[in-house]
Amino acid sequence: MCTNHDDQTAAIDCKQLTKVYKSLWTTQSQHVCALRDVSLSIEAGQIVGLIGPNGAGKTTLMNLIAGLLRPTSGDITVGGFTAGSMKAKRLLGYMPESPAFLEGYTVEAMFNYYSSLCHIGKDGRAKQSQELLDRLGLHSMRSRQCGSLSHGMRQRLGLAIAMVMQPKVLILDEPSNALDPIGIVQLRELVFALSSEGTAILISSHRLYELEKITSTFIGIWNGQIVDIGKNISPENGQLVRIEIKNEFERAKQLLSTWDVVRASGTEVILKISSQQDIASIVSHLTKKGVYIKSLCCDDESIEDVFLRISQNENREKEQFSDR
Repeated sequence: MCTNHDDQTAAIDCKQLTKVYKSLWTTQSQHVCALRDVSLSIEAGQIVGLIGPNGAGKTTLMNLIAGLLRPTSGDITVGGFTAGSMKAKRLLGYMPESPAFLEGYTVEAMFNYYSSLCHIGKDGRAKQSQELLDRLGLHSMRSRQCGSLSHGMRQRLGLAIAMVMQPKVLILDEPSNALDPIGIVQLRELVFALSSEGTAILISSHRLYELEKITSTFIGIWNGQIVDIGKNISPENGQLVRIEIKNEFERAKQLLSTWDVVRASGTEVILKISSQQDIASIVSHLTKKGVYIKSLCCDDESIEDVFLRISQNENREKEQFSDR
């Protein structure tokens, strides 16, 4: 294990990362730039949510940090050591979105197999197997073959294997996929416990409402680039007003277009306001024009709302660029 690096060293540090996928059968214009000039830093004990649409570059970023890919340019360190080096690997645990197992192996045999790859002795493997499989609700499954496990149980086993080395950095790609409510609560409690012990945790998930229960710190990636979303979820930037329209929905959307409309769908319009005084103006404006309000409520902007708004803005920018 690493003992000679400074305690203040970032758990994960990425500087100006660029990753371009090239092929011998494609021209330079057909090469895919998955990440472009990405820089970020995650400290020990920090829980960070990695969010972005499909194809944004999230999995590429996690594979680079884990040392499974090499960047086209830029630098990555894990605990102060170059990503992919043996010292960095000893500090890191990684659970991919769809963990793969030898189908004929039992849960316990699969866990012991990975433990032996990490050079953990027989006595240590037995103790770890007992502790981690119990902690993740797999004790009764230890004699089951991996090929017969449900998707949720495979996720649990993948998480147990990612924790074999008692990592200081844990990367989780869609860890709550197919988990039942009990499994989701157990995952949440495990993440909190690991964080309190000083483990840095990077979680990629599309289940934003679950991710928001774990952390308020997010890194956004859209089109291979970092999007600063921290300021967008700050309370100082206003609240959301959710208005359910009783009639004249299309007309209501037009009337409200002068405000910051986050989303309009079904019979609901969501606006971002800067002060409570805006509410009276909105209600007055609608009622004077014959639009009736069924319900109205105020709420802080959720990470899901931020995600949708950024996605809409990114799509608008792409359309404007393609029109030039």
